[in-house]
Amino acid sequence: MATTSNDINCSTDKPSGLEMFGTLLVRVIVPAWILAGVLFKFASRDPSLLPKQFRAIVTGAGIDLKMGLAMILAIECAAILIMLFVPKLARLMAVLMLASFVLVLLNEMIAGNLTNCGCLGSYSPPPWLMMAIDVGLLILVVAIRPATLGS
Repeated sequence: MATTSNDINCSTDKPSGLEMFGTLLVRVIVPAWILAGVLFKFASRDPSLLPKQFRAIVTGAGIDLKMGLAMILAIECAAILIMLFVPKLARLMAVLMLASFVLVLLNEMIAGNLTNCGCLGSYSPPPWLMMAIDVGLLILVVAIRPATLGS
């Protein structure tokens, strides 16, 4: 039986520069941004810096705030690992994480917290600045498709 070009998935199309940037965005830049938050929150180790809404949910569920902080750090680390090691889910995970960050920040600003969101532990800039960064990254992740390397 002869093989045809349709039988062999051997594309010679090189990803565009924009697609390569999309890949860099979801596989390096966004995970590095989330890792920065993890490291700063871990260095601070102060659950009182977490967003007020999250603290209320955690304490309302009868969970210790330190355990709540550990849960957030674990979730963020899991998201980083997915973006690094599961290319097909990297973009989706980046969108989910950034969208959740934006929603938390929006809620914090609506509640009147305009000084420190706790996103980077005790080193956090104002929520509006974190919002600008997260929205900017979210727009880029949604707008720029990553390259499909090796698939």
